[in-house]
Amino acid sequence: MYGNALRFKSSQEEWNAVLSSKLWELNQHMLSSLKRSYDQFSPSLKKCFNYCSMFHKTFQFKKEDLVQLWVSEGLIKPKGITRVEDVDSGIEFFDILLQNSIFELSNDDATRPLYRMHNAFFALANFISHEEVFQMEDDDQQLALCNFGNVRRMSLCWNERNQQKSLEFLPKCRRLRTLVVRVLSLSSSGITMLPTTIKELKHLRHLDVSETGIEMLPDEITLLHGMEFLKLNYCFKLTKLSRDMKNLTNLCHLEFDMDRINAMPAGFGKLTCLQTLSGFRVGENGGECIKELKELNFLHGSLCIAGLENVVSNDQACKAMLENKSFLEGLEFQWKNVINDVQSSEVLCGLKPHSGIKNLTINGYGSVMFPTWFGEPSLYPRIQSIVLNHCMSCKLFPDLGSLPMLKSLYIGQMRDLMEFDCSERGLYPSLQALVFCDMDKLQVVKGLKVGHMANLSTLIFENCPNLVSLPVLHHCLNLMLLNIFNCPKIQQLPIEGLPKSLKSLTIKGCSNLSQQCAGGVDYSIIQSIPEVVIDG
Repeated sequence: MYGNALRFKSSQEEWNAVLSSKLWELNQHMLSSLKRSYDQFSPSLKKCFNYCSMFHKTFQFKKEDLVQLWVSEGLIKPKGITRVEDVDSGIEFFDILLQNSIFELSNDDATRPLYRMHNAFFALANFISHEEVFQMEDDDQQLALCNFGNVRRMSLCWNERNQQKSLEFLPKCRRLRTLVVRVLSLSSSGITMLPTTIKELKHLRHLDVSETGIEMLPDEITLLHGMEFLKLNYCFKLTKLSRDMKNLTNLCHLEFDMDRINAMPAGFGKLTCLQTLSGFRVGENGGECIKELKELNFLHGSLCIAGLENVVSNDQACKAMLENKSFLEGLEFQWKNVINDVQSSEVLCGLKPHSGIKNLTINGYGSVMFPTWFGEPSLYPRIQSIVLNHCMSCKLFPDLGSLPMLKSLYIGQMRDLMEFDCSERGLYPSLQALVFCDMDKLQVVKGLKVGHMANLSTLIFENCPNLVSLPVLHHCLNLMLLNIFNCPKIQQLPIEGLPKSLKSLTIKGCSNLSQQCAGGVDYSIIQSIPEVVIDG
């Protein structure tokens, strides 16, 4: 392979470029093995692999970010009519590279995993692509060795030392595609504004200005009609989107911090190609704003709809047509400072999701009860996770126990709920995790009989100051973790005992219960539990 690399090099500079390649760091046996793996890749997968040579070998990336770059650069052969199929193919490619140890995890955060390219494979990618890809960092020798006439892609890594480096070499890059700029990442660059001349990048598909200090987007950005990916994450000074955002009719992915955006701009509903949307905030003209969701039927993943206090009727809510958004897997509904329980009840009735929804969160809902569609097993056979938070006026808990696939149920700040009776709400056949948090008036959880919550493995009570007793638990034969935090009125563990399956018991802020477990009547009950933590 070394011979092939040098065979068609005629100048001293080209030989020096090969000799300085990272490939010489590998021994012949390893090189042959890596090359065999590479040769088995499909042409599209080879392009995606080679593309990674643009990054520094220590560069860390998120899975979705790299896949979006591949798609933006046109490296993935289209399978269907939408970008969703392209992204799905990119995810498959990423997983193949990960399974072959070409990519590896570089952190331990399961909620936000980061990856890097294995050093050996990075050296191979760098060698294969060294003629077409150029990295400019701190090494001026790179400029001397590079054959700019063949360069198609370039990454420029600026820092305080080299930010003034000359770009006089750019006219030499006659084949450079990334100055027919498709991808522009200014993430974490320290910029505070985008120039109006960005409109000249007419071929731009992917723009990332995440983690910058920009306060607004120039109106000229909406002239980039080919834009498909726009990333504005962690732009903490950005409070509104461009007023003519509706002109970006090819936009597929829009990411931003919804908590800081005041409202969606007028005409947003014309972005019918959108597949990823961080959230949708309803402005003060609630009825006009929420109907912008009507035609966004290609949305995938999860969607948070906030500002629902600005929607005043069932008719307005129905205009969102959520039942038609069959690709969505998760929905979150947010109200703020709700004082009209009848109004929020009517609105939630009109926000009925499609039947394939898997995750549902309701935050700040102001009514005493939930609509009839909520918890209906025939309507929602696939729902797996429900979060009910800050539903301050709710006194009647919805019937969720018959949902066949429900695995996780979180109930928080439902401060008027006094009783949770399992016997009236079905068997919860698939439930694995149940959490009660910040429940000021909750006094009793009862009705847990043989056959109820048979798969429950995690049970947590946190900040329930009026909870006087724990439910009967000894027949929950899969229960492994029980946490009881700041529930001072609980006097003792269930007299029937705890299931033998329990592996972890943590009690904090429950003085009476702690005393009983430390040396009282409950001491014998906890002796067989492998991990016990008791703190006042």
